[in-house]
Amino acid sequence: MTEEDEDRLAVLVRIADHGYAEMLGTAPTSLAGLYALVDYVEGSGQGGVRRDLPLGTQETDDGVTYEDLFLAALRRSLAQLCGEARP
Repeated sequence: MTEEDEDRLAVLVRIADHGYAEMLGTAPTSLAGLYALVDYVEGSGQGGVRRDLPLGTQETDDGVTYEDLFLAALRRSLAQLCGEARP
């Protein structure tokens, strides 16, 4: 691999990390969306948490862990969904 290849790979990794952080930080607005997010992060059928998607070890540029983003999105989503279920 050349230095140019490594530079391009580094850019792609940063883009993928940014997209992953955006996904984790977005609160699902439906029960199906909430399930899909949890299922994706859990890595259904892979025997547990996806090894290629570390939550507690990676951070955004702001120093927030992916795990914190994920949990905050879950809390917001559950609060919204529970609020909608109340009469």
